[in-house]
Amino acid sequence: MSPTQNQRKTLIIIGLILISLALTALLNHFNFFSRLELASFDHRVSMFRSDKYIHEDVVLVNIDEETLQQMSNELGRWPWPRSAYRDILDFFALAGAEALAFDILFVEQEAAGGVNANDQQLIAASRDSAIAVHAMQLLENAQMDGAKPMPTDFIRQHQVDNIDFAGKNYNDFLIPLEGLYQASRAVGYLEIEPDRDGVFRRLRLFNQYDRQAVFPAISSALVLPLIADGGEIVYDANATTVGDTSIPLDGNGHYLMNPYGGLNEIPAHQVFAAMQQIRAGHSDDLVLDPADFRNKIVLLGASAIGLLDVKPTAISNKEPGVRMHAYTVSNILEQDFLVAAGNSLTYSLVTLFSIVSVLSIMLIPRLIIGALIPLVIAVVYIFITYSLFASNQVLDLMPVLFAIAFSLLLAFSYRSYTEKHGKQRIRAMLSQYVSPSVLTNVIDNYDTLSAEVGSNETLSILFSDIRGFTEISETQAAPKVVDMLNIYFSQMTDIIFEHDGTLDKFIGDAIMAFWGAPIKTDNHADQAVQAAIMMRQQLAAVNQVLAAKDYAQIDIGIGIHTGKVVLGNIGSAKKLDYTVIGDGVNLASRIEGITKQYKLSILISEDTHAALTTAVPCIVVDVVRLKGKQQPIRLYTPAEVFRAENNITMPLAELIKSTEQAFDHYQDRQWDKALNLYQQLPQCELFNTLTDRCVSFTDDEPNEDWDGVYTHTSK
Repeated sequence: MSPTQNQRKTLIIIGLILISLALTALLNHFNFFSRLELASFDHRVSMFRSDKYIHEDVVLVNIDEETLQQMSNELGRWPWPRSAYRDILDFFALAGAEALAFDILFVEQEAAGGVNANDQQLIAASRDSAIAVHAMQLLENAQMDGAKPMPTDFIRQHQVDNIDFAGKNYNDFLIPLEGLYQASRAVGYLEIEPDRDGVFRRLRLFNQYDRQAVFPAISSALVLPLIADGGEIVYDANATTVGDTSIPLDGNGHYLMNPYGGLNEIPAHQVFAAMQQIRAGHSDDLVLDPADFRNKIVLLGASAIGLLDVKPTAISNKEPGVRMHAYTVSNILEQDFLVAAGNSLTYSLVTLFSIVSVLSIMLIPRLIIGALIPLVIAVVYIFITYSLFASNQVLDLMPVLFAIAFSLLLAFSYRSYTEKHGKQRIRAMLSQYVSPSVLTNVIDNYDTLSAEVGSNETLSILFSDIRGFTEISETQAAPKVVDMLNIYFSQMTDIIFEHDGTLDKFIGDAIMAFWGAPIKTDNHADQAVQAAIMMRQQLAAVNQVLAAKDYAQIDIGIGIHTGKVVLGNIGSAKKLDYTVIGDGVNLASRIEGITKQYKLSILISEDTHAALTTAVPCIVVDVVRLKGKQQPIRLYTPAEVFRAENNITMPLAELIKSTEQAFDHYQDRQWDKALNLYQQLPQCELFNTLTDRCVSFTDDEPNEDWDGVYTHTSK
């Protein structure tokens, strides 16, 4: 290679690296990776924080569904009269709790006409207990000119002193009602802003009102007396220092909460019950022992769905908002802080890995090995980010992975283009398996594929078989059998291609197809199920053609499973097949094999059912252990096909609900209930089979270790 060529290659390598760096930086600047980054953060939280327990001095009192039900006779429907909270305040005051925070706003009188007796009881209990921390809200009101005047005595009593704050500013507010804020030990705001994906992960420890007063979040109000020690609070966008405690912030003034899966949480109705026992003089066997709550920080909030304080967080899709304040309090008490890496480290890693990725593709002769190096780096980096998260260190994941992937893609694309073999190889490999439209899509994206590489994929696999075809073939002449199969295969293949499926192979009279490759889709389960439904519907047209030729009529069974398989170009140097292998393939075949035992044309596995992204009403068929398998699997059949095949006119929703209830009773060994429901359903082979089982089990109860699974002993 001449020096000129070497120089040209060097310039190309530098250009590819610079393109990768520039695009990564640009996308990161415009928050392109933010949603994926947040999702990866949530996954790390679920892995490493789900078994972490909150600080032992932080207790949550939960107004849950059970509490609303148990207290409905005493307190009526929600919202409760404010006098109800006196019992809670009295109990924790008696217990010697450090503080009791309300994640409930009391900003208006309970009823028109001024402060009533219930308001007075809440005010008196808050004052007498000396532990009440009540809630406020700071608001931004674009319709207002200037700021609404805030009571000077409220500012004087509840603002944060000794803080140099330059952060978000508000011009409107909701504060506890007159008398209540004077009786409160402290008041903190409840404002928590979700991230751009709607999930709540961070909050502001302090906020400013009208540039005249700084107020704490309710979590800050709880811990300030314990850690501030009268010293100055130093605040900036990256950290807040309170006394000897430095609390890291995310660079935008937000505190990134470090959640806990284990909580010291009690239902509120137990507090009411314990206080009633104490007042009645029954202190020997209390529901809750007040001594257990001495010096505890208690937060009262609601998790009942109807109370509208349930939010998605990094650890759960539905969490009561009070838990976020509890997380923050516990984090500060234990100094259990997440520390996020800065942009400088992220961009250093992006630069390093982009260089390595491009060089590995461009300089290593064997393309597979060259591509493997960036992939190994990516896997190692993922492992490092997760490992460091266990130590509360948060590294950016997505910008670095994108830089690796994009650098690899750029270099790979350039090299494939110069070698001029990629498209031809993939076209030859896939032309017989997929529809022309899918093949065009594959060729347009050929740089992401390789004919030789195998991969583990989650796909949806379909097997279809003609029932009783052996008998049919024995009674028909060979030319007729071939013609019959060609008619059938032609119609079914068109349907598979219409639904973007990949035709794997014909096995005698059987068809094997899969969805989700070579073009990856998120809805491959939907495509497979819809194809199966159309195949079943199209069978009538196939039989019309066969009848016109005086051929035998046919029926089919279809089995579908969604799961992990190995995908690749498998075979020898002389004959390769683009196919899938693995347990997921065997399971799909087994499922198709038992369709005839239930007299059903379509069976889908629970994994396929769970993977559906659009509503496909299905009926639960059975939970089975297939021949050669140990793991039981639940089976379903599409409800509309089931109704059509069995001439059932029962409304769809009622049919699905009744079958689910009947099967649940069956699995719970409630044979009479299951039998009663099955006997009320329209008669068909499936319901008759399950009815017979219930009758059999009624007469001969199965062993105690019976797990509700039916074991098939044949394929």
